Amino acid sequence: MVLGLNPARPIRYVLLADRGSEKPTVWILRLLPPDLQAQFVDETTGYPKDLHRAFVRVLRAGLRGWEDFPVEGDGGPTEAVFALDSNDQPTNACLQMIPPQYRGELAGAILAAGKIEPDEKKGSS
Repeated sequence: MVLGLNPARPIRYVLLADRGSEKPTVWILRLLPPDLQAQFVDETTGYPKDLHRAFVRVLRAGLRGWEDFPVEGDGGPTEAVFALDSNDQPTNACLQMIPPQYRGELAGAILAAGKIEPDEKKGSS
């Protein structure tokens, strides 16, 4: 039996570098619409020259929040506040808080959410 994906279900993701830590940041992601997923997969395949811009576009479309994400503050780390803009996308301030070295991993997790597993064969029953 094929199990369908629920586009309304949030996807909880922990970065590889944060796994095993006492209080990891949990990133809240969403399943992308098929047309956006296809577009972003095309843009991020083969290491195009604007790969990092593609990562940011994927994050804008698929990042829906976080939990336990500390940021540097004047008196020590504080909890980062997540906000959406008028287009229902993360604000620039939110995206700026994400260290650049982790944007690709998060974008990959968003794209992988609707990925066909290798053992699934098209048209087989």
